[in-house]
Amino acid sequence: MNTPVRTLDLFAADSPVPLEAVLCKVVAILGIRGSGKTTAARRIVEQLAGHGVPMTIFDYKGEYWGLLERFPFVVVGRSEHAHFDASPRQAEALARMSLRERVSVILDFSEHAESEMFAFADAYMAALWQTARKMRRPYTVVLEEAQEWAPQNGERSSPRAEALKRMVMTGRSYGVGLILVAQRSALVRKDLLTQAECYLLGRATHPADLSVYKELCPLPGPEVERLVSTSAPGGMLCCLNSHWERQQMALAQTFGAGYTPSLDAADDEDEEERFQPVALDRSVLAALEAARRQAGDDESQALSPEQVAVNALTAQLVETQTENTRLKVRVAHLEDQLEVACTIRMPEQVVLNVNEAIVKHMRFGASGQAGKAGATTEGQMALAGLGG
Repeated sequence: MNTPVRTLDLFAADSPVPLEAVLCKVVAILGIRGSGKTTAARRIVEQLAGHGVPMTIFDYKGEYWGLLERFPFVVVGRSEHAHFDASPRQAEALARMSLRERVSVILDFSEHAESEMFAFADAYMAALWQTARKMRRPYTVVLEEAQEWAPQNGERSSPRAEALKRMVMTGRSYGVGLILVAQRSALVRKDLLTQAECYLLGRATHPADLSVYKELCPLPGPEVERLVSTSAPGGMLCCLNSHWERQQMALAQTFGAGYTPSLDAADDEDEEERFQPVALDRSVLAALEAARRQAGDDESQALSPEQVAVNALTAQLVETQTENTRLKVRVAHLEDQLEVACTIRMPEQVVLNVNEAIVKHMRFGASGQAGKAGATTEGQMALAGLGG
């Protein structure tokens, strides 16, 4: 029985993309404001969610709650569309619940202070990665405004930065995919962007961003600049399955909560009023309640950013010590093999068949006729007929 090929409907043209081209991969969606990058990201998220892929969306500006129109995402935050708020103390339990119960989560940080937002993200990301390594199931992490979560000139030793690096370098082996969405490609960590397998490059105008595009795309620089500078909204220079081409992204099917307000405010209000979120299953609500009870709801017990970092680094230390122990066992095994190899001896009687040899230097022992200091022959000595 042949297994049907699972595909993603991403483009306006009838050109389906195999699910495996995006699943568990690093995808970079780049472009200036208004280029259609967030709509492109939502389209990919919708298609993955339609195939049952769980995920977490780090929603910097609160633009993704419109996904609730079709999919049972849990929104965590303080906006009016959030299901509940959570402190950094609850981040670890929430991350583990999302992976284990296959519950998709939107982390809406639009109403959070930066210190609390990053403390929550550090704890959540570290726990997500630790759990993903054990579960080994397909899972996707979406970073909207990636330059905020992984800045080029930002700190590289935070739990969040360390987890992102591991997701990019080895996440595929554990089923973890990453979608980076950013306005300014030049402000995103290059060691993350350059490791992406898939690119969707929207319109760009800044020379620094265009320079990044030219490094990522193998086409001639002037051609890259021409293609992206003339792109209409939703037009992307795409790389999927190692093939570069220009495509028009299909529109997202869910409500675009990040729409630009128009002069006719009534139309905007009517569209938002027509929005009807799907109801969460009782099993999802039960899993959320269990995660909240596990961590506790008392905000006064929320961990400080420093304590979050200490907890994450402690877990990393334990992991490193485990790996160090494994390496010590491996070294001991190699040392045993080396010791065995050193005990190998040649047979006492070795017969060499030599037809001819040129002797440049001869040195004799104490009993040799050439004396204790040895002797050097002048010229060459041809030795023939040596043999057993």
